[in-house]
Amino acid sequence: MEKQMADIYTRTIFLKFQDELCQCFVYVLTKKGEDERNFIYEVKNEGLMEGNKKEKVRELLVDKSLGLIRCSCKNFECEGWPCRHMLSYFNRNQILQLPSDYILVRWTKTARLEKVVDKGDVEVQDSCENSLLVRRNTLCQIANRVIDDALASEEYSEALREHLLSFHANIKTSVGTGGSGGGVLSKINHPREPIYNDPS
Repeated sequence: MEKQMADIYTRTIFLKFQDELCQCFVYVLTKKGEDERNFIYEVKNEGLMEGNKKEKVRELLVDKSLGLIRCSCKNFECEGWPCRHMLSYFNRNQILQLPSDYILVRWTKTARLEKVVDKGDVEVQDSCENSLLVRRNTLCQIANRVIDDALASEEYSEALREHLLSFHANIKTSVGTGGSGGGVLSKINHPREPIYNDPS
């Protein structure tokens, strides 16, 4: 993996990635359980377990259907290269090449080219926003803010619930028929607008 990314990353980003890769070998990965969507792992720094220094225990979520990994440290979402915790998962599972989902084109030597591929001849998406992990994290942040605001009243909460269920049903229909999702927005059956009493 080190040689692979030395060929792909710019020198500056490769050195940052290399540091994460070197650190990953001192981490212990323990499966803690699973939920409907994810396998859940706990990642601890073995080198600090017996010492006085404390490092925050991180949590890895491995999506069961997509196989994508998210770490609670959010390094990948914030910086754009895999953290030591994610790399410890790859190491434990003997994944020797960094999957293309974790290679952002903006950090590659060939970022200005129209098409970038990794060593497995898999095309790497051409922007940070196209990464499934980054998109998922962005959507989760927005959803959490909307939910917090909707909790201000039962009417808002019910309206949001209806909108989400309707939108989800349209997405599943589009995916089930092989659609790209381009027409989903125009086909949504919007639920009725809630009626609010004038406080005056």
